[in-house]
Amino acid sequence: MEAISPYGAAGSLAGYLWQVRRAFITLLRGDFGDVLQIETVDDIVVVRGGRIAIAAQAKHSFNDGQITLAGVEWWRTLRVWIDLIERRLIPEDAELILCTTAAISQEMAMFAEWPRSADSLPKLITLHDRLAADRPNEKILKAYDCWAAAPGEIRKRIVAHAVIEPGQPRLANCHAEVDNELRRFGIPAGPSLDMLRNRLVGWFQQTLEERLTTAGCAIKYEELNNQLSELRFELNPRALPCAHSQAPAPPLGAERESDPTYLRQLDLLNASDEALAFAVSMYHRATAERDFWLQGRITAHGALKAYDADLVNAWRQRRERVERNSGGSTETERGWSLYDACMDYRGAVNGVGAPTHVASGTLHILANQPPESPQIGWHPRYAELLRMRTL
Repeated sequence: MEAISPYGAAGSLAGYLWQVRRAFITLLRGDFGDVLQIETVDDIVVVRGGRIAIAAQAKHSFNDGQITLAGVEWWRTLRVWIDLIERRLIPEDAELILCTTAAISQEMAMFAEWPRSADSLPKLITLHDRLAADRPNEKILKAYDCWAAAPGEIRKRIVAHAVIEPGQPRLANCHAEVDNELRRFGIPAGPSLDMLRNRLVGWFQQTLEERLTTAGCAIKYEELNNQLSELRFELNPRALPCAHSQAPAPPLGAERESDPTYLRQLDLLNASDEALAFAVSMYHRATAERDFWLQGRITAHGALKAYDADLVNAWRQRRERVERNSGGSTETERGWSLYDACMDYRGAVNGVGAPTHVASGTLHILANQPPESPQIGWHPRYAELLRMRTL
């Protein structure tokens, strides 16, 4: 199809969609604790351990071409990076990445290699200095000025650490790259992979649309992992269908009126109202989901009984580990360590990874039954302290 108007913005639209898809792939390649940011200090940013670890530029083009040393795209990218470094918006050890559909010229090949030879750095700096002095392209005069005014340490840092990822698939061919990442999670090729990919991409785009502001937006790796787990659970023929992951739960105050044991367990750790309210939502969503399964599947009773036993075993294992490694920790600190370790465990129902609300909520169910002496607890002396409270 040929362009019908000189004012069309197909290139800009493709660039935006491609940036979103690259951000999605970046998040798929992440790890627990990572936070993906879009349109904050750079096109795509990865925050790891509370610090920016990756700042990436995303450049899509329908046309064949190259990133060259004197090219507009390269110098515009340099200007962005210099600004980020000078304003201290990124730490010194952050990766600087230019992700592009274009190829790179031979003179730029070194930027696609890692690690980089230290002997090549002075030559690269000199080549950039010469271009900034000659100012051959009027479109990027400000970029030349930015380079020329940058301290030597910043110029050295960029040529030493910047990485170009050339020849990335264009927008129409991104599905194959997403599928490769999903196969790393053990998802086989076929109709189920296609369906899972489409729904996961749809979730990512909807989340982006709901959160995007003039300050950008952020999505956690845990959110993606939880969504992926729930979709795998839902699409697996052995899985029990999920219908209550967003089921309503009573307010904390209303739940307090019945004084349930699972909340009293958290009170022993001086839990905040936010933590208590989250526990209430997980408890009620898991209860609703389990009831739904028991009503609809004859095999659900046995599957849930086995699942509960697995969670109790996982709790015992983690409790022993926390107590063995407690050192000088207080009882409250040990209780939170056990709680966090257990909440990170999902287990499997019918051989399929349990959704987050079922895993977390079932732990609270087990911490609630029987009320006088629950199967599991968080505080090291939970059984004793709960008995004292009921006297």
